[in-house]
Amino acid sequence: MKKLILLSILLIVGCGTEPEDCAGVAGGTAELDNCNVCDSDSSNDNTTCTQDCAGEWGGDAISRLMGDIDGDGYITGGCCEQASCQNNPEYENVISPLPCDGPAGDGLMIALVQIVGCGEWTPEHVDDLPTADNCPEFYWIDIDGNWEIGSFWDISCPGGYYTGTAGPYMIEGQCCVPDTSDSPCAGKCIGEECCISD
Repeated sequence: MKKLILLSILLIVGCGTEPEDCAGVAGGTAELDNCNVCDSDSSNDNTTCTQDCAGEWGGDAISRLMGDIDGDGYITGGCCEQASCQNNPEYENVISPLPCDGPAGDGLMIALVQIVGCGEWTPEHVDDLPTADNCPEFYWIDIDGNWEIGSFWDISCPGGYYTGTAGPYMIEGQCCVPDTSDSPCAGKCIGEECCISD
């Protein structure tokens, strides 16, 4: 009987009570970093992924300026005004006369979305309008936040065509998505960064 009790005590004492690390080693020092890499080398923490604009490690959120349909970091009017937009379309034979000779700027590109298309949405989809599901730039060019593209505000604000200071989408003289909109860019004005998560 004494041997049985002694054996039971040895078994209990012999079982490790230390918690396992992320690698499954009892008492180990390996830890998960923000990129979900498990190791004990803290010098390489968070080197296999980056934070997105929403602060999520390895996330897919994208940030762009409101009104920047081509994503080059500038807001241009009807015509291309930066070297970064030299690859923009020229839209020949779409409207006449074109406001400039050469690539279009953000203002003209937004104005022509319903004529030339956006992402997977093309003008042949006459029964619907571009949406966030079929037009990747949707949130950054839906300036009035009404979930449709092509209103006076969507077209005139990014291109600088509206020069007034009053209107339902004007805040301190800037075109802005209304705070009351359920757009993820609510409260953002032309030229301000808006971060969108999928």
